[in-house]
Amino acid sequence: MGRLVGIAFVVAVNATNIDTSVSAATMTAMNQLIAILKANIDGRAVNVSHLAGKLGCSRQHLYNVAAGKCKPNFEFSERLADELGLAIKLTVRKKTTESKIRV
Repeated sequence: MGRLVGIAFVVAVNATNIDTSVSAATMTAMNQLIAILKANIDGRAVNVSHLAGKLGCSRQHLYNVAAGKCKPNFEFSERLADELGLAIKLTVRKKTTESKIRV
């Protein structure tokens, strides 16, 4: 069986201007989601109280996620992405056979 090695976020709809100077390929999926959340909060594109209510968390939790102080679990990430107009796409690849131990 293959091993889950990464998550890629696919933007479905996003009305805000997000800095795309950093390639999405160079960012981890979670960092992409956090950057989009932060851009939406900083640009006041979302009402944090309303978003927190829809996600069932506190405003402070969203600010902590945006600041990188905590990492949301997959279920929360999926709901957050949905509320931000994003879709999550899982990519499953075979693990490389290259050994990490050198003799």
